[in-house]
Amino acid sequence: MMLVGFGYLMAFLKCYGLGAVGFTFVITCLTLQINVLLRPLIPHGKHLVVNSLSLLDGHFAAATVLISFGALIGKASPTQLIVISVLESILFQINRNIICVDKLGIADTGGTIIIHLFGAYFGLALSKALCELRVHRVAVEAVLVTEPVRGRGQLNHHAHDAYHRSEE
Repeated sequence: MMLVGFGYLMAFLKCYGLGAVGFTFVITCLTLQINVLLRPLIPHGKHLVVNSLSLLDGHFAAATVLISFGALIGKASPTQLIVISVLESILFQINRNIICVDKLGIADTGGTIIIHLFGAYFGLALSKALCELRVHRVAVEAVLVTEPVRGRGQLNHHAHDAYHRSEE
């Protein structure tokens, strides 16, 4: 489901289809392994046991990262996607095991509510943060552009005004 379902769901995107399939494979393999390792460690520090239940749980946690990836296609670089996958795996295990199950006592059969909510909101928050970072970077670069017509060393006043409008 993770490789074929998510991979080919994103294959129909006009600009990012082939890259999305490749990143889906990489993210799934990485997050499956990380979450198999993190599942026993995060709530109680138990020893690692690899069985069918831990592999199934790793796939569910990988689905969370892939849901977030859907919001980040075209906004994050491959290096950022790897870092995001590792951080999101850690935060998902903390959210599910400590906050939702231990503290709030949520009984989510199959984990569908926790998986989809965490993945969607994490992806939207990262998408907004990455877009704001990119807009700010472009605005700062535009302020530093010089106009050859007015001479050297003078700032482009249109770019300066655009920078201040982006801060508001």
